[in-house]
Amino acid sequence: MKTQMKIRENGFTLTELIVTLFVMSAIMAATFSAFLTLSKSFKNMSKRTETHMEDIAGLDIMKYDIEMAGYGLPRAYYPPALGINYTEAASTGTYGLDPVTLNDAPANEPRAYVFADNVVPAGGTGTNTSDVLAIKSFAVALTSVSEKWTFVYYNGTNWVYRLWNDTRYDFKNHEIVVFVSAINKVLQVSGGNWYFTLAGWPTYNTATMPVPGTIDLTFIMYGITTTTATTAPRMPFNRVDYFLYRPAAGFPARCNPNTYTLYRATINQSTGARDIQPILDCVADFQVGFGLDTDANNIVDTWTSNAVPTSASTLQDQLKELKVFLLIQEGQYDPDFTFATNSTHTLTIGDSDITLKTFDLTTLPNYAHYRWKVYKMVTKPLNLM
Repeated sequence: MKTQMKIRENGFTLTELIVTLFVMSAIMAATFSAFLTLSKSFKNMSKRTETHMEDIAGLDIMKYDIEMAGYGLPRAYYPPALGINYTEAASTGTYGLDPVTLNDAPANEPRAYVFADNVVPAGGTGTNTSDVLAIKSFAVALTSVSEKWTFVYYNGTNWVYRLWNDTRYDFKNHEIVVFVSAINKVLQVSGGNWYFTLAGWPTYNTATMPVPGTIDLTFIMYGITTTTATTAPRMPFNRVDYFLYRPAAGFPARCNPNTYTLYRATINQSTGARDIQPILDCVADFQVGFGLDTDANNIVDTWTSNAVPTSASTLQDQLKELKVFLLIQEGQYDPDFTFATNSTHTLTIGDSDITLKTFDLTTLPNYAHYRWKVYKMVTKPLNLM
């Protein structure tokens, strides 16, 4: 018996093709959806990582400035008058609070820290009740000259300098310096001048040194700036201001529209203007707390944000610690994310020692679709002595 095999030659049926295409489309849709999710997650994580790295760099600079506050600051022999007249920051309303508010000029000894609440910038809108912090120290200018210092003493005939034998740290001609007593930090003055331009360095030159008060009296010489930058420094120290401000142009699009940029501004020794430098973007608030030792046992017993000593000497004696709090946006707007908050839609800026503000998140448009974090930096001043 022969069996005849029927050979199929007409391929797939239309039904089979439709089913196959449907299955493949479902697989591709799921794969594409997973890809989009992973891509969005990677983008958000990349932005958060980038923001975190920028935050660390900015906070490191601020930490250095806070620790160096008071470095080289001259003290008054009869407080509060410093014994000279000088100028400090020039008046402007561009960035909110007028920096003149933070001046100790024209005659008082400088305070290592001065702070106040910010105000709405001239021509600006919105409310900015964050803090403004001024830090005074020779080191905060972050220049090659402001980082220099050396010991100087008068042996009865000549001035004797301590040379470091390192071009990075040894002074040069045309650099402008001040002299303070190594014992009481009193500023040295000669013929009414409190700053001196080095000439003939490192040999003895009476025109570039103050008149010695006592033989073998030791001074510390600090650098301010150079004659190429200014011929007449405004103040016998350097100063940097920290404040929040939203620029009219160039503000990052990823930031919530009601956040700000944290700026670091050095007061220009020639003009008194603020030379600004952006430190952190997308900052919603900036608050500072001061830890004081009011009973002289070297232990912080009082935390305050409004009862800070206004006397330079009292501040120097009592201030032991600072806490800086920054409310910062991490990453960018994410419609798939919901920020967890309480029923009052607020965040506490502070810790168990001090509450500086209860921040209303509803002042930030669509705040729920941004990630918010309160950064805390605890710093101890290293140069208040």
